[in-house]
Amino acid sequence: MRAAVVLVVLAMLGVGLLGAPAGAVTETDDTIGIIKEGVAPSNSEIAVRLSESTPLTDTSTVVVARDDRFADALASGVLQSSAPMLLVPRSGAVPERVIGELQRLAPTRVIILGGTQAVGQDVEDQIAALGVMIERRAGDTRFTTATAIAGTDVPDATTAILARAYPSAGSTDD
Repeated sequence: MRAAVVLVVLAMLGVGLLGAPAGAVTETDDTIGIIKEGVAPSNSEIAVRLSESTPLTDTSTVVVARDDRFADALASGVLQSSAPMLLVPRSGAVPERVIGELQRLAPTRVIILGGTQAVGQDVEDQIAALGVMIERRAGDTRFTTATAIAGTDVPDATTAILARAYPSAGSTDD
């Protein structure tokens, strides 16, 4: 692992010293770096870091999805063009970093993706306690949740993107 990291760093240094090939674009745009510091950050932490690093002019809406199963979050791409997405556990305490980011963004509305089996009522109650209006985009399955997102938030869409993800070996997420 360390050897691979060293090789990547050396390759990056080499490109920096040699310069980019003729005609190559040399400026970076919309690059967000999340640095792994020994232990990988949680999915909730990564989402907070992305939110902190993304310049949005209007954060009146924030999207919230479950942090361990991503079907609902993936279906919300249309919402994320204008609203950051934060990830929370299915139930239990909402991480302090997520609460802090919600307070920083100061939305008036939070859209929770999935029903209470995806993001529990206890999580919704903690977010609602921050004084925001809660909406849910939910269906009986991940497919009907995706349909609820599209039907509510982009009812005039003329294009749909269909994707199917398959579980990895040993996965509990079908």
